[in-house]
Order: sequence, then C-alpha cells, then structure tokens
Amino acid sequence: MRDGPTGMNHEQLVQRLFEEVIDLAPDDRRRYLLEHCPSDVLRQRVIKLIETHDRLDSRFDQPVSERYRGLLDAPAGTIGDFEIIRELGRGGMSTVYLAHDTVLERSIALKILGASHSLSDTAKHRFLNEARAAAGLNHRNIIKIFRYGEADRHAFIAMEYVSGGTLGTWLERRRRTSAEERRETVSVIACLAEALDHAHRAGVIHRDVKPTNILMGQGNDPLLADFGIARIVDADASHETLAGAGTAAYMSPEQIDAVREAIDHRSDIFSLGVVLYESLCGRLPFAGRNAEEIKHAIRTASPPPPRSVIGSLPRDLDVICRKAIEKRPSDRYATAAHIAADLRAWLAGEPIMARPPGIVRRASVALHSRRTAVGVIMAGAVGAGLGLSSYHHVTGGDRRPVLDASRLDRSLRLSLRAIDPSSGVLGPAA
Repeated sequence: MRDGPTGMNHEQLVQRLFEEVIDLAPDDRRRYLLEHCPSDVLRQRVIKLIETHDRLDSRFDQPVSERYRGLLDAPAGTIGDFEIIRELGRGGMSTVYLAHDTVLERSIALKILGASHSLSDTAKHRFLNEARAAAGLNHRNIIKIFRYGEADRHAFIAMEYVSGGTLGTWLERRRRTSAEERRETVSVIACLAEALDHAHRAGVIHRDVKPTNILMGQGNDPLLADFGIARIVDADASHETLAGAGTAAYMSPEQIDAVREAIDHRSDIFSLGVVLYESLCGRLPFAGRNAEEIKHAIRTASPPPPRSVIGSLPRDLDVICRKAIEKRPSDRYATAAHIAADLRAWLAGEPIMARPPGIVRRASVALHSRRTAVGVIMAGAVGAGLGLSSYHHVTGGDRRPVLDASRLDRSLRLSLRAIDPSSGVLGPAA
C-alpha cells in the first residue's frame, strides 16, 4: 500500500517517522507525529515502537535503523491474552518468552515468530506446521501446544512451560561413570523413544531430534519439543521444509542426501541413537571441523564403538547404540518402540533383542563405506596375479614364486618372493 506523494509504503513510512522522532523530547515527538503522520493507525504504530524502545534501553547503543528492526521482533508487553514476563531463548526465526496467561491464570512458554519473518508466507507456514504437528500429539513426553494465533504483526504459539532447561544442560551436570546416573540417562532416552514412537504412529516425523530440542521437566521427565521442521506424513508438501534441513551432527545419512522419499521414521531413530551415544559417552559419534566434514563422516565413517570410549559401559548398551546409528535404515531398529523395549530390558536386567552385527554385515558395511580402498585392494590382487604369471615366464619356472601380503595401517602391501628350489630359502621381495 502506498501513501500519497511520498511513494513510500506504510512500512517505510513508519521506519522513517521512528528514526526522525526517536531522539526528540516526548512533547516534541507527539507534536511531530501529529503534524507528519497521515493517519491515526500509523501514528499508533510509531508510538508503540517508541514505548517499547524506551523500555529496552539496552538497545540505545545500536544505530537507529538497527533499533527499528530489532523492535519489530520485540513484542509489546502483551500479545493477545498473554503478558510477556521475560525472554527464555532465541532461535533463528523466533524467540521464546515466559508469559502469563491472563485468562487461565497460569505460566506458559510463548514462542513468537519475528515480525520481519511474519511477512514471509514460507516462514509463517513452517511456524503453523510446527503448531499443528505437535498439537495433534498427546503424550506425556511431548510438549503440549495450547494455542496458535496472530496479533500485532506477530505469529505465536502458546505452549507448556518447562522450567528444567534442555537435555544438553542436564547432561553437562552429570558424570559418565556413575552407575546410578547412567541408569537415569537410559531411562530418559527410553521415554524419548516412546514419545517418538507415538509421534511416528500419528504420522509425524520430527527430523530434528537433538539435546537442545528436548526439555527437562520435574523428576528427570524429558519432553520432546520444537517440531519446526517436522514432516506430517500424507500432508500437503507444497510448503514443506527441504528434506535436508536439520542439525548436521544428528542427521541420518538419508537426511543428508536430502531425498524426501527415503526419509521416514527411521531417520529419527538414527538421531535418537546419536543422542544416546552422546549421553553415554560424552562425545558425538561423528566428528568434524565443520558441518560438511561431519556430514561426510556420517555418510562414510564408522563411529568408535561406545565401549572404546567408555570402557565401563555395559556391552548391551554398546550394542543398542550401534544398532540405532547403522547407516542403512534397514539395519536399524524397525521402530522407536523397539529401542525403548531394549533400553527398558537393560534397566530391568533382562536380555535385549538387538545383537551385534555379524561378520557378513560388517564386511558389507565396510565395503559400502570404503569403496575406494576396496578398489585399490582388488586392483592390487589382480596386479599380483599378473605379476605371478610374468615372474614365472621370466624365470622359466626354475623357482617357485610366492605371494607375500602385509597389512600396513590402512593400506595393503603386496610383494613377490622367490623360493630357491634346492634350499627352500626365500629371496628378496620384488
């Protein structure tokens, strides 16, 4: 919408007026706005920005234009029926506040999409998708969604307030060798596996399972949160976030490859397996200096067995971890309920269902992830065969060549040694 001869749209006009009056005295501000604002609606918008600016005096060291942009994302004291108390956390597109529900008289977490992002249909659809995905689930370990709405140019989600921080901060306070703390950790992951299974059976794939998206309630009770890039099976995919979205260290190989059809509930199982590994070992299974190196490791590298990191880790937990993060979806647990069952079995001192991978499957995975090295070895073997034939031809068959194979680090050295026909002594390697 344009405004008269200035050729400015309303957004540009509000910004210009804000910048012109922000450094004036209060009486001069009112007088200036009465003279230069073309409508009462625009004047009230500028006044609301100024009032918010005056409350947030920490922003005074910013340039005026930056202050304006920041204030667009800062809600007023109230949004709808919710009174803002304080900020709890901030993400790329949204901010979470502790708020008071003035109707039901309770504390809630209010997730607010920044006003600048609210102008984007894609961002708003993703935000609404998050609310719909979580609102359709009813499980004690999944965050409860109370309401989605839009007010004062902000889209918001009102949800359950959890005061215990994230799983990441909870783990930072714990030792890795205490048997009791290990049992508590396994119990937490079992609860999350059951929550994921509930979501999967409802047709929701989370796609971003990680410690910062898991909140800790009372009694070490975890709650799965942030369904921002969740996929609702059979829903309209026209606005769906790219299949390859997620957090690199917790992404499955098929999620990294960004093939939408290949990503199902087993991608979440892989991510949960990474969380389990990290929770028990204090480190991620796949390392790298940046996101691309981590993704490459997830595609090609075998993680250190958990027992090689924590020697006191029970063998069954090692097996559960490794099965959950198998590279091929068909080799992982079939459902999140199966992980939960194995973790519960371990807690009860009962046998688990998972078994360590056999030699055939280990060889198959090694071949799949080390194609280049296997090619070199095969070429060496073929070359050795040709060498044997050539050697026999050159020596006229007087001496018997033998193949000597020695493994050095990750390479395979192949050499030929001649046997003296009379003494049987090996000659020098060729």
